[in-house]
Amino acid sequence: MEEATADRYRYSSKNWWTYDPKWVVVNEINTPETVLDVGCSYGDFGLKLREKNCSVDGVEIYLPAFTEAKKVLVNVYRLDMDLPDEIEKNIDKKYSVITFMDVLEHSKDPESVLRAYKEKLIDNGRVYVSLPNVVNIRERFSILLGNFDYQEYGVFDRTHLRFFTKKSAIRLLSSVFSEVRLVECTPRYNFLRGIVKFWPEMFALQFVLEGKD
Repeated sequence: MEEATADRYRYSSKNWWTYDPKWVVVNEINTPETVLDVGCSYGDFGLKLREKNCSVDGVEIYLPAFTEAKKVLVNVYRLDMDLPDEIEKNIDKKYSVITFMDVLEHSKDPESVLRAYKEKLIDNGRVYVSLPNVVNIRERFSILLGNFDYQEYGVFDRTHLRFFTKKSAIRLLSSVFSEVRLVECTPRYNFLRGIVKFWPEMFALQFVLEGKD
């Protein structure tokens, strides 16, 4: 089981498809920033940001990933994001950007997580969040047929505790930040790239949002 889990997390950290939300955030950051990547996995996303002269720290609970991330990021904290007190006690820095890339759907209480990490933002700092769309057309059709089967990857990932639509994703960030911007709605397939802009609720695979005050 441990080997399967290691393979699972390593694969998702190192294999980005064309419309992976991580590319969206990499392209959004155009100046050197101090970044905290929550759920940094093996550090591959942070490495892309370091190539843009960002200083990148990480938070990771899974020990094999934490060990590898320490080799490539500036600082890595082994913390459970669902325990806000740990954040306050162990992170004494503030950041201009905090990222949650495919992370909050694994949390018991995403709003509390965002509130805790918001305290680690500098003035005018911002967060980037990516969340999967549970009402994407493929998932809708599966549920219409009476199927809700957990999978190793994707929207029905077996480790997901929370599920989001465009409205609930925006509502989540709006409960914590005064300004929320829908940065991108990413498609599952290339041929949906055009239509996803007109009907993201149906065709977006993931939503990328920015929150700030």
